[in-house]
Amino acid sequence: MSLSEIVRQVLQERRFRFDPNSTEGQGRLRLKDPKLFRRMWTRKDPHAKGVTHIIGVMDDGRYGTQAVRFDRDVWSESEAARWWRRNADRFRKVWKPKDWKGLDEGRTFQEREHDWRELIIDHDGERWTRGQIRDHYRKVGPKLLRALRDHDVVIILGMGRNKFVLKRNRDGAGTRIRIEKLKGIEDPHSLEYWINRRAVEFHIALHGPRTDVAWVDIDIHKPKSLGKDRARARSIVPRVAKVIRRVAGGSISRWDSGRTGFHVMSNLREEDNVNDLRRSLRSALDAEFKGSDEVTTKIAKPGQIRLDVTTLKNTGSLRAPYSLSVFGRVKRPIGGVK
Repeated sequence: MSLSEIVRQVLQERRFRFDPNSTEGQGRLRLKDPKLFRRMWTRKDPHAKGVTHIIGVMDDGRYGTQAVRFDRDVWSESEAARWWRRNADRFRKVWKPKDWKGLDEGRTFQEREHDWRELIIDHDGERWTRGQIRDHYRKVGPKLLRALRDHDVVIILGMGRNKFVLKRNRDGAGTRIRIEKLKGIEDPHSLEYWINRRAVEFHIALHGPRTDVAWVDIDIHKPKSLGKDRARARSIVPRVAKVIRRVAGGSISRWDSGRTGFHVMSNLREEDNVNDLRRSLRSALDAEFKGSDEVTTKIAKPGQIRLDVTTLKNTGSLRAPYSLSVFGRVKRPIGGVK
């Protein structure tokens, strides 16, 4: 390597800075405006521990990387600069440091500008702005918190009109999201923190071989007549609840899922092995609906009702009570639940 090349690389590393929206635990490097993406998700770098990529499908149909995030327990800013120098050719960076000027640097969340009228959900007549979503969660916050507390949480963020990204970890270190209180706009352990930062859906997530909650997702596969099919699905909710009570026990609740189906849930009296519980539930449901052409626990045909327990597993998740869905409907209690 020539002297001029060495000098150029040193200057590039000195110019490298984490973005102003970086946190104490996570250094962030924005490559493209998230509004250019119709859908995004996270992916760990397969070769560099503590590096996470935010990737997705752009409005023009191309795949792209929106941002790179560095776990600060693993990466200092100078080390991240060296990583970027070695890997920059893999990415197309259109967001420049000058784009941050005057936006967020040195300001708290409340001091920054936010467009609460931004349309996030626009689906089949349901329209929710960023502010309306936040206000919904302010109203149902105590009820939602009861469901989320003491569990890992998966959050779906709304990055623009019908543009959503799943967030499982709080930062690049793999720290799971835990929400333990209502208030604290700068505290990621609070519900207030997330509902002000584009949270649309909240999911109860399982982590490890044991669980203190059980559920069955009653799903209508490709409904032929949504009204009639939902009525059929709702009619079997009591039988599904009876099976869960017999197999798992605990406090049973029944929910309109906020999509096309229903959820039957149980808060268990004590933890159980999640794999054993899933197998027992599926076996008991098969016995309860033996001989029925309308109901199955396996892959469903159009119009069939599927009793889905596949998400009851380590790393599995289910949308929490009172959470919105990305289609704009709220998960609400049905008969038999206060």
